[in-house]
Amino acid sequence: MTQTFHAHSNDAYRPFLLTLEDYEALYIENPRFVGKRFELIRGEVLQMTPMGDTHFGYINTLARELNFKLFRVAMVGNQTPVRAPLAASRPEPDFTLQALEGWTPKVPLASEVLALIEVSDSTREFDRTIKLADYTGEGVPEYWIVNLRNSTLEVYQDPQGDSYAQKKTYTKGQAACFAAFPDIEIEWWTYPKG
Repeated sequence: MTQTFHAHSNDAYRPFLLTLEDYEALYIENPRFVGKRFELIRGEVLQMTPMGDTHFGYINTLARELNFKLFRVAMVGNQTPVRAPLAASRPEPDFTLQALEGWTPKVPLASEVLALIEVSDSTREFDRTIKLADYTGEGVPEYWIVNLRNSTLEVYQDPQGDSYAQKKTYTKGQAACFAAFPDIEIEWWTYPKG
């Protein structure tokens, strides 16, 4: 029988956790890490998994839908980081929404965004647990998860502690609206079949 050894499962070894400031000093704009995708989550540096064709297709068609519908009212960031200092994190959600008025070209604090969106397949449980708790703790008002496995949209609103008070699930064909823009319907399922 083979046993797997994890250094951090031994009391003598503990992971070295980075602060948000340490991470930004070590990884951001460091030529050794150009072209590599990382996220800082709760002090740990995690390498992001490569994007598959389905994820790529959803990202691009949803980017088109969001930019087309929201271009007059919001700045839509595509795979841009947010700073989450309370959680010692710098995640890179698939989309960030910020108010157009007052927008500045800097990495926003999580508390400065209107909504975050993850297009989720292999990271679905991580997005629903760790990231959801971190986003609520940072005061992100709205969090959407496009669930590629069952073609649904999970919309979380009204952060309360480490969870959201409201959760709605949409299926293909059901448009959703952001709380900040209740009159603008988003057709989140528009990924073309080929």
